[in-house]
Amino acid sequence: ELKEGRVLIEERLLRCRDGSTRIVEGSYKQLSDGRIMAITRDISERKTMEAALKVSEQKLRQIMSSITDEFYVVGVDFRFTMINEKSSSNLSRLWGKEMKPGVNLLHVVPAEKKEAIRKNFERVFKGELIEYDVSEIVQGHVMWKLVTIMPLRDDEQKITGAFLLSKDITERKKAEEEIVRTNARFQVVSRATSDIVWDWDLRNNTLWWNDNFYSILGIKKQKEIVPVEDWFSRIHPEDLERTRNKIENAVQHQETFWSDEYRFRKADGSYMHFLDRGYIMRDKLNHPYRMIGSMTDMTPVYLAQKELKESEIRLRTIIDSEPECIKLLDREGVIRE
Repeated sequence: ELKEGRVLIEERLLRCRDGSTRIVEGSYKQLSDGRIMAITRDISERKTMEAALKVSEQKLRQIMSSITDEFYVVGVDFRFTMINEKSSSNLSRLWGKEMKPGVNLLHVVPAEKKEAIRKNFERVFKGELIEYDVSEIVQGHVMWKLVTIMPLRDDEQKITGAFLLSKDITERKKAEEEIVRTNARFQVVSRATSDIVWDWDLRNNTLWWNDNFYSILGIKKQKEIVPVEDWFSRIHPEDLERTRNKIENAVQHQETFWSDEYRFRKADGSYMHFLDRGYIMRDKLNHPYRMIGSMTDMTPVYLAQKELKESEIRLRTIIDSEPECIKLLDREGVIRE
């Protein structure tokens, strides 16, 4: 290869005098006068970071595959940066186009839905949290989904995109219909959802949870009705004041619905991330007397977001530490970084 004028690049493992090992990369080129020019550099740190990045990406893929709901992340340019297998499969089936990282969401969404989807994401890019129910026909059956779109922020709290979670609530919708017909609210709802369902008596400040509360959080059930402070006492201290204030504002300002995200302490002392939603019931004088809601586990989403951020940091470190010129181009050949 050297005689043909090409540059030969190879990596070698060297053992130092102190017994440690280092990885070096050597570049060799034959000069016009026959001499060989060799340049070597220590790439041990880069190799270590690459290995750590590979492990992090494997963990991220495992987390993504464990999320049973549809989930994807788009940047502010509307391009997918992450999408789990279930979401990719379902959207490809519905829209007839391949869904994968790098694809622009607005280029594949059906024309009749494009404008509404664009406006929703633009609202999220400004800091809003959007949530709505949507139905679709699958094999002749109506399927309901709860779609939640939340801002994605970097370490400096700058919004860099949005992540969408689509949760199948068909069974819950069927349960709600059953509730209307039979007036048996919690007996049906509790069996139709994996969420934690709760019923807050606002007049007596007492609370009831379904059995999912105890099984998910590992808490031993002592009695059916507990003081509402049992709920607030488990909310993370950094989230408590905000959560209380939002609930009080919703109740006092004649609102019908309330929702918030917070961390909630399990029996072992660790925390789970929940998206909590409540419906405020009022009497004929518009006085609030009851609040019914459900807590949805968002922990897998936050873990996936954390792994993605760590992977991006490791990749950025590798790129910044590389003395050679590195450029990232999109599919159109435009330099991105």
